[in-house]
Amino acid sequence: VKILPIALLLIWSVQRGQTWRGHVIGIALVFSAVGDIAMAKDEFLPGLSAFLLAHIAYLTVFCRNLTTDTPQKLLIAGIVLWSAGTVAYLWPTLGDMKIPVVVYCGVIAAMASAAIAGANHRNVAVGAALFAASDAIIAIDRFAIDFPAAPYLIMILYYAAQYLLTWDARRGEYASIIPR
Repeated sequence: VKILPIALLLIWSVQRGQTWRGHVIGIALVFSAVGDIAMAKDEFLPGLSAFLLAHIAYLTVFCRNLTTDTPQKLLIAGIVLWSAGTVAYLWPTLGDMKIPVVVYCGVIAAMASAAIAGANHRNVAVGAALFAASDAIIAIDRFAIDFPAAPYLIMILYYAAQYLLTWDARRGEYASIIPR
């Protein structure tokens, strides 16, 4: 049931986004579904790896016509600080997961930065930020603080993030639609 919304987004995105970008977004959704299944089975590292591949696919799509003005630079700085702060907070509790978590946080920060700076609809950038927030809650709940409401908050942010990350593919548009 957990992957049903992702499967529906996959169908919708691939049908509407009949381009290279649409298909790569489809690949990101497939890796996300694999990550969902692994996480549901409490296989954290395989799940993290699948989501890492999903973020690399998204990063590939969002790195189009990268430009930055001052507001974008500030947003990107915020994403980098958020990621670094999350890693710094979790560092003492990560144990043998230090390298995987640092790599994952670096890739999601790069994906979110590309979503902000690339020729993407601004909803894509919001989706990237929501995904980063969802993942930070997963990490904090898993490694630092038992947060009883975490599963609900994670899923709300995650589904909203995936919906927004696939915005351009579902609309079938890949133009410079963010006014600069």
